[in-house]
Amino acid sequence: MFARIAIVIALTVATLGGGGVQAAEPTCAPNAPQLGTICPPVYVSGPGGQFATFHPPVALAQVGGPLTYVNMDLAQHDVISKATRDDQPEWCELINVDQSGKCPLFGSLLIGIAKSSPVYGLDGVQPATPYEFRCSIHPNMSGYLIAGPKAP
Repeated sequence: MFARIAIVIALTVATLGGGGVQAAEPTCAPNAPQLGTICPPVYVSGPGGQFATFHPPVALAQVGGPLTYVNMDLAQHDVISKATRDDQPEWCELINVDQSGKCPLFGSLLIGIAKSSPVYGLDGVQPATPYEFRCSIHPNMSGYLIAGPKAP
């Protein structure tokens, strides 16, 4: 059910030109279908996200990505991992970091309604390991990312 809703929302966003605020065009996996500037898989937050959290609470992706985050709530949201990394990739300057100033293991841009952002940093996740993430401005919004093995 949620997968169908996410596909309908993603198609609507792509049709309406809501490709979103992006630092760079997302790079879709080879031979993957592309919905405008949105690469599947897509993870979506819906109306009232700051009160109801992310739905579904688990995002699935492959190690290395791609994963596109789509915000369909009036409030701004992002996806920021609780785990941090020791390096500072360029994309880290684009997203909200915690008080320690360390770059999260993965994260998206802070975006408004009907906008999308690639989730950066998925090259640093391990297969079959749950990673907790949150919205940087709504601490009660949290979920988990589980990555599958990198595609051959």
